[in-house]
Amino acid sequence: MKKENLFHSFEVLVREYANFPMPVHRHTFFELCYVMSGSGIFRSDSYTAAFQPGALLLVSPEVNHVYDLAEQTRLIFIRFSEYYLKPYFTQSEIGLLYAASEIRLSGWSERDKEQLVMTAGCIVAENCSSSPDERLYRWWANCIIRISIRRILADMAGKDAMPEQQGGKAMLMMQYIRLHLYQSELLRLKNLGEQFNLSEKYVGKYFKVHSGESLQSYIARCRLLEVEKLLTKTDMSVSEIALRLGFTDESHLNHAFKKSKGITPRDFRKGRKIV
Repeated sequence: MKKENLFHSFEVLVREYANFPMPVHRHTFFELCYVMSGSGIFRSDSYTAAFQPGALLLVSPEVNHVYDLAEQTRLIFIRFSEYYLKPYFTQSEIGLLYAASEIRLSGWSERDKEQLVMTAGCIVAENCSSSPDERLYRWWANCIIRISIRRILADMAGKDAMPEQQGGKAMLMMQYIRLHLYQSELLRLKNLGEQFNLSEKYVGKYFKVHSGESLQSYIARCRLLEVEKLLTKTDMSVSEIALRLGFTDESHLNHAFKKSKGITPRDFRKGRKIV
């Protein structure tokens, strides 16, 4: 499995292919791919989707993916690291981007479509310059990232429109938890109450009534599923995984994982091939 690294915190590429030059691969960085022309199928760990001109595909780090092109296709790749994002976006917004493998960027408003077309056109025009200005690339790329985050948040809000008796808010809470597994402070009762207009003391009870599972049990289960994913598909150390997912330390993660799976994280990794 080929793994690409980014030697700078940010880059923009405009490419045209009849056949995509790479098989299934993954990155250590984020990638936004805007389809200028052509069509094909995008495949990742989480979903498969056909794409046409105007599509925007968002790939988070360590997600296996491939572009299967059906014809001559022109693509804009915006690649960036978490380090690049920090001056421009909040930690919560960065967390949304980390959840890209769980979210398909679709359902664009006409306003967003127009802005994407216009911004992508600016990038292509600058790319034709004899000396492209990276400051302009950064400006336009940040606009596209911002629009992507807005699309994700709109998708989350739409799910909250479900009837209350069907537990729509609880479903939204589940999605919010999955999106913010890397921001433990956002999963505290106080913040969840503020996010979902519930009292801090009532959050846990509300979640249990509408989901059938305790809030802490659900968070723990989601974290352990993410641990499995990182153990299988990355070369991150157990201590690094523990730090990223909000465990007190490696020992805390080992105890929780063994209690749930019956084996330690290291033994689990030994039994799985990293792809």
